[in-house]
Amino acid sequence: MERSLQQVLANWADFATLSEGDRQWLESVGQAQTLPVRAVLIQEGEPIPALYILIEGRFGVSVSATQAEAGEQGWPHPKQAVQLGVLEPGQLAGEVSFVDDRPPLATVTALEPARVWAIPRCHLTPKLALDRRFSSHFYHFLAATLSRRLRSIADLLARTQELPSPPLPKALFMFGVLNDADIDWMVAIGELQRWNPGTVLIQAGEVPAAVYIVLSGSFAVSVSFEPESPEQEIAQLSSGEIVGEMSFVETATASATVVCRTSAQVLALPSSQLAAHLQQDYGFATRFYRAICVVVADRLREGLIKRGYSRLAFAEGQTLEDDLEYEDEIDLQTLEQTALARVRFDWMMKRLATKLK
Repeated sequence: MERSLQQVLANWADFATLSEGDRQWLESVGQAQTLPVRAVLIQEGEPIPALYILIEGRFGVSVSATQAEAGEQGWPHPKQAVQLGVLEPGQLAGEVSFVDDRPPLATVTALEPARVWAIPRCHLTPKLALDRRFSSHFYHFLAATLSRRLRSIADLLARTQELPSPPLPKALFMFGVLNDADIDWMVAIGELQRWNPGTVLIQAGEVPAAVYIVLSGSFAVSVSFEPESPEQEIAQLSSGEIVGEMSFVETATASATVVCRTSAQVLALPSSQLAAHLQQDYGFATRFYRAICVVVADRLREGLIKRGYSRLAFAEGQTLEDDLEYEDEIDLQTLEQTALARVRFDWMMKRLATKLK
């Protein structure tokens, strides 16, 4: 017997942030699609017209590797697909491309006869623009989904060497999504905290007390790959980074430990006050959760590209073709958003300096 979309959503905890009305709308505009075994739902590098909710059957997620230096650096063979994981009923497919409006990084293939519910972008996009309550619920759900997806491949990203690439302040994208009133609120309720080298900001396995914005200094991010094994540093965070947002949107414990490397200052947004404001202000909730979606989707995409995955990530020295869109090509909209984010971050810093006086 076929399971309805409502049955799947009611039995999957991740959809709890969506109201019954939200779920009914998704069912009303969507369409069921049946796929045979080995059928491709999403092809890496090719645009997709919908966001997919898996109803029945499992799907494999695979990604190709770039051709440059794959063997020498220990990355997967360029002609061999790398398996990232398996999607189960109740999960999403195509969420990263929906958030950043870029071609998908991975191919999603049915491992057995399957059924999905396709939510057309042409219906979902205007709904998100016009219905603040729905959009706040939906982006909350999407942010938590993306966060779990990033956690699921964190081990692969941490163990694989990065390709060289110019740094870009990705976390500042959040300030390009929020508006001036949102930043005013964060300045008003945020707690300015100073941290000394060696101090633990977030401990793996514990629930962070706040979402932190790094104002100055740097922090080291460390994880343990095996139970009881020593933690290894996998990244460093500096001014403009957001810390603790994944645990917040998932209501989960931290998967990594964040330790202060140098004297640093952060703006702490207490989780209780942030959660209350998100419940009260649908406009802020929409922008905040969408901003988290943008940040986490970017970490997913760039995390794979910098480690040699995705056939559309051009290799160093390769000639670009005008008629192709490359995964790591920075478009004009991204540059404009980054510029706006820098302006707003600088403005927040000036506001905080006034607050200290």
